[in-house]
Amino acid sequence: SPKSCGKQKSTACSLFIERRASGYLDAAMKELKQFLEQQEGSSLTAWVRHFDKNNDNAISSLEFIDGMKNMGYDGNNASRLFNVLDIDGSGDITLEEIDQ
Repeated sequence: SPKSCGKQKSTACSLFIERRASGYLDAAMKELKQFLEQQEGSSLTAWVRHFDKNNDNAISSLEFIDGMKNMGYDGNNASRLFNVLDIDGSGDITLEEIDQ
């Protein structure tokens, strides 16, 4: 869950709860983990090889889409998947978010 789901109620927390309740987040996480494990053996290996090119410990949507395309994933679906995983709307996702 996002760090913001502590005591304060935030938009990110609300989105997390809504997506978790609807099953979108769990389905997206499962799809991503299965794909990364099939392609690279683990989320961490995919992170290092394909995603975090600038080593800032976050993946932008462009880094995510490019990395997924390089592994053979459809670009349009990669964009939709990123939007589901980017719960706080920051435009970045972290390894912790994709490797739960």
